[in-house]
Amino acid sequence: MRTILFLDITGVLFCGRCRDDSCGHLANLERIVTALGCDIVLTTSFRYDPKMTATLRRRFSDHGIPEWIGVTPDLAAARWTEIGAWVDRNVAANDRLVILDDGRDADLASHAPGAYPDCHFFLADPETGLDGDLTQAVLDLATSQ
Repeated sequence: MRTILFLDITGVLFCGRCRDDSCGHLANLERIVTALGCDIVLTTSFRYDPKMTATLRRRFSDHGIPEWIGVTPDLAAARWTEIGAWVDRNVAANDRLVILDDGRDADLASHAPGAYPDCHFFLADPETGLDGDLTQAVLDLATSQ
């Protein structure tokens, strides 16, 4: 089983308290990626911005986080539909989906009940982002395999 992490950036890695890595969110992401052995797919609104993705590549590399394997399509629709479109084209039936976002519009499982049985949505508070509590909630998936 493969784990795919759908990752928003603003409000998850860069939150209201810190617009950089001073909150330690990239270290938390590295812990998640290591523990779950997941591949990352970007869902962030700046996934097609070359300057922002170059910065993100550098930050990921600085923290030992592998580069993302893809980005969701820009369908000018709710984020869950973009995630669903990527999943339908790229994911096997037994893959686990993990979604980290600061908006409920990314919650694929609640918008398409039953369609994605191993889908886990984690809502970040945009003021605190990927803090210790949220990180632990995601890490708990590693013990539920």
